[in-house]
Amino acid sequence: MTKVYTHTPSNFSDMQSLLIYVKADVVDAFLTRNTYYFYDTCSILHHSNSDNRQCVIDYLNEERALVIVTRTVLMELMNGVGHIHAAQLGYLQELHSSGLPVLLLDEEWIWDIVRELRIVKAGEANRILGFGIKALSRNKGAVHYAIQSFPRKIDLLKEGNGQTCLVEPFFTHARSLKTSGDSLAEELILLAAIFLSQLNRGKFVLFSDDLKARSPVIDALAQFERNYAREKLHQLTTATLLGRMHRRGLLTERTGMIELMQKVSQGRIKVHYVDGNMIEAGIGNFSVEDLVDRILNDSEFKVFY
Repeated sequence: MTKVYTHTPSNFSDMQSLLIYVKADVVDAFLTRNTYYFYDTCSILHHSNSDNRQCVIDYLNEERALVIVTRTVLMELMNGVGHIHAAQLGYLQELHSSGLPVLLLDEEWIWDIVRELRIVKAGEANRILGFGIKALSRNKGAVHYAIQSFPRKIDLLKEGNGQTCLVEPFFTHARSLKTSGDSLAEELILLAAIFLSQLNRGKFVLFSDDLKARSPVIDALAQFERNYAREKLHQLTTATLLGRMHRRGLLTERTGMIELMQKVSQGRIKVHYVDGNMIEAGIGNFSVEDLVDRILNDSEFKVFY
């Protein structure tokens, strides 16, 4: 049965007090901090179901993070049933209660955020967005298929053209094409983050455990950083987070570390890492227990993603 993705959950009234969701308030809140964590669907699901989720919340608070849930991620969290499940609703409550600001960001609002701090003409906005679309389209993912049916495709992809900003029309169009199993949420986060990086005012982090989207994200990030990004865009997985929390003393017990990682994978997990015997990063395939033991017992073992 085909999943139907809706814009707003039927139980949104239960979430309203937990989120900053009015556009003017979102724009204002964005300017209050300079560390931005875009929380992807899979990571929210993993962390909300973990008994050690408070450690994740503590880490985000240490980072003074502004937690961002995009509209497309919210649509995915409904999983075709039209409402947010109790576990994820409870996790949002815990994030909010800890003092973390949580934004619900319609991706097209990035244009409004950028204009608060910079004079950006429509042609420049279209040029940045068009470059991002081209980079992501190399992997023929969700954004590639969205641009094929976008009515103003030619205007957007022509560098330096356009008197009308196409940021809002494109993001709205792309969201309308959401299908089960695609990587639309991650790809739109990437486009939003590269656009926001033009502000040159902080650290942007994609918090995601989506292995399917990892290679396209890495490839697109490299292109963005070479051509447009003024701030580095970081990718954070739960495996990376586990090492950082251990080093900070936020989660140090083996059983707790294993429990959190098992929410990501019950089998083996592939990571990019480095240790004291390596000149450059390599790729390893670890069981959850072996990965945790390496973090606990090898001070030079570091997971990148």
